[in-house]
Amino acid sequence: MKEAAEMSDVLTIVNMIPNLSSGETNQDSEPNLAVNPANPLEIAGTAFTPSPNAGSKNSPIFYSKDGGSTWSLKDLIAGTPVRDQTLRFATTSGNLYAGVLWGGGGISSINFDILRTNDFSGATTMFRMATRKNDDQPFVQAATVPSGPGAGKDRVYVGSNDHAPVNIPATVDQSLDAAIAAPATSTFVIEGRTVARDGFQTRPAIHLNGTVYALFYAVLPGFASFDVVVVRDDNWASGATPYTALTDPGDLNQGLRIATGINNPFLGLNIGQQRIGGDLSIAVDPNNSAVVYACWGDQTGGTYTLYVRKSTDSGATWSGNLRSIANATNPALAINEAGRLGFVYQQVTGLAPGQRWETMLELTTNDFGSISTYTLANTPASTPAAGFQPYIGDYLYMMAVGRSFYGIFSANNTPDNANFPNGVKFQRNANFTTKTLLATDNVTPVAVSIDPFFFKVTPGTGRVVTGIADKGNFGHVCLGSFTDEELTIDNGGTAMLSITSITSSSPDFLTPSVLSYPIKLGVGDAIELPIRFEPTGLGLKAAIITVFSNDPAGPHKVHVSGMAQGPKLNLLIADTGNFGHVCVGSFRDEPLILNNGSHCGLTVTGATSSSPDFLVPEALFYPLLIGAGASLPLPIRFAPKSFGAKGATITVTSTDPGSPHDILVKGEAPSGKLAVTGSLCFGGVKACCRTERVISICNVGECALHVTSVAFKRKSHHWKLVHNPFPATLQAGSCLALTVCYKANEHCPRACELIITSDDPTMPVRTLDVMAYTIWDECGCKHEGHEHHKCGCEECCDDCCDDDDKKDDE
Repeated sequence: MKEAAEMSDVLTIVNMIPNLSSGETNQDSEPNLAVNPANPLEIAGTAFTPSPNAGSKNSPIFYSKDGGSTWSLKDLIAGTPVRDQTLRFATTSGNLYAGVLWGGGGISSINFDILRTNDFSGATTMFRMATRKNDDQPFVQAATVPSGPGAGKDRVYVGSNDHAPVNIPATVDQSLDAAIAAPATSTFVIEGRTVARDGFQTRPAIHLNGTVYALFYAVLPGFASFDVVVVRDDNWASGATPYTALTDPGDLNQGLRIATGINNPFLGLNIGQQRIGGDLSIAVDPNNSAVVYACWGDQTGGTYTLYVRKSTDSGATWSGNLRSIANATNPALAINEAGRLGFVYQQVTGLAPGQRWETMLELTTNDFGSISTYTLANTPASTPAAGFQPYIGDYLYMMAVGRSFYGIFSANNTPDNANFPNGVKFQRNANFTTKTLLATDNVTPVAVSIDPFFFKVTPGTGRVVTGIADKGNFGHVCLGSFTDEELTIDNGGTAMLSITSITSSSPDFLTPSVLSYPIKLGVGDAIELPIRFEPTGLGLKAAIITVFSNDPAGPHKVHVSGMAQGPKLNLLIADTGNFGHVCVGSFRDEPLILNNGSHCGLTVTGATSSSPDFLVPEALFYPLLIGAGASLPLPIRFAPKSFGAKGATITVTSTDPGSPHDILVKGEAPSGKLAVTGSLCFGGVKACCRTERVISICNVGECALHVTSVAFKRKSHHWKLVHNPFPATLQAGSCLALTVCYKANEHCPRACELIITSDDPTMPVRTLDVMAYTIWDECGCKHEGHEHHKCGCEECCDDCCDDDDKKDDE
């Protein structure tokens, strides 16, 4: 059954032969791999691959510094020809350790070295920590002590089959401080029973809390059957008698028997050109050292089958078979930091001569209750013909770093996409159309052979991909209103995306209310969520919208911005607010333009004037609404109450944040201007006679002149105003005539003043001198009943003069 969609994976497969070795046709089998946990981009690998450098006395390793995408060969191992090799990086130190067999001849002459390096330039070979002969299948594990006693030290454990004693037992060579200049190594036999011998494989496994496991085959006397035995140490195997934490309850010997009475073919069986000499793999859960899985091979029943079991109590008891795979070999187990189990194996399918090697990967989180299954390769089993054994290797390898699985296997290298249903990348020259390998010239055909292939499984993860219009710029938004933009969230990953929260760094930008989290999006699915820009103040606003999810890249941030605008009131009036000249009692209106200079609606709430000479209109209803960019004329009336220069401040209140706004207005209230034409100088007048003079009283000002009175300053019988039209209002430019009469009966000349009163502010009272004198002569008149008084003149009044006038007041 397929695992849930959340567990979708990204699978990468790479043919590791470098391009410069495109012409090679070696049987590059028996692969092994090491990933640097401190830097997963750095990976090393081995196979039965000779040096590409002619005449080299060293053996190469495959080296990648880009996570396995590309590979080169580095001659780091001193010695040739290459034999069994395994590699492992320590956890944090960056040191690479190797258990290596090299040299010609049989077991007794083959060299077994434990090596170390952190220099991958190829300039020097690996440092030899220990060396001896008579060992088989060295299998290395390494770790750096994370804390406590020995913190920072590299521990190295190499399981092998030591042929030196007669019974050839399972052995662990180890160094508890492997990174120093001259590290010490110790050898421990972990077989505690009397056996005929032990199998080729001794497989250690390390947990960072110091628990060390080792798994091996015990061959019972007479080679009748085999037992699968696991040993354990709980303190880095640092005591005098390590690997004794497990005792079998059946025979009370060191190590617990997981399975008994199995049939190991022990090089007596071939499947798909591959000899079978037994298979073992062990893996411990990095989160719990008590959880450990083991796999072995058994030919019981006539079919060679791989079995997987599990212990949850540090190896003391084991489950039944969780998984069984027939006609398969080269198992590898690994557990990632999420507790996900990886199981890789190579299985022969079909019938000869059409048999095929299927390299399979299974991933499970529930002990194979559900499985994600991947075919890494499906290649012909009959070609190329085996040049030696093992054909594809006595082992392959897989390990976990973080949540990812890394592995290596060897297989037929025909460039045929059908052989790699999940895709493959070749470094060496290959034509997938013609299914032909090519030499370094990319022209010459090259025979099919066995190559090592790297694979990596990155667990499927959701990936947040977002989109928003105009790079998140919401544009201009009016204060008190809002606008929404759709934030599109797409799952661009390879598994379910689970969104757990969406937040905003500013109250001006509001994220949607979600009834319940998480929001789940399948691969390729998308959702649109509204983000609201509702500014709380004016000016440029910005925020970060953060999407929290299971995207391993962490929270995804979207930058948004917008401009918060308020309405803007502009006041405009003609001639800088100068109303000019307006007469008192008159008025002039000028429109005050109220302009909304923004994108937001403006509300005018009132208008006032600081002077009664300037009147604002009476609005029946406030407020007045002015749309974006629109204008409203507001009539201002200049109706002066008095003369002179006038000024006022018109104040408009509105929803503009800068309210209130003032504008100055002014005007002039001119008056009428009195002017008098004509003369009031009568000169001499014959006694007892009358004479008249006419003057014009005029308004030479801009406005009406109100003449309220024209009269003599004092009463006199000698002076009289004839047809006096005043009081009267003189319009601008108009005149009224006034006749002044003089009766010449004064004995002595006396001046008289004519007083003109008006509203001319410059001279509201105008005094005019009226001058005349009486001419007395011999023909002057004589009044009956009195005598004439002489005042420097002896003449009498002429009888022709009117004698009705009474005598002047004394």
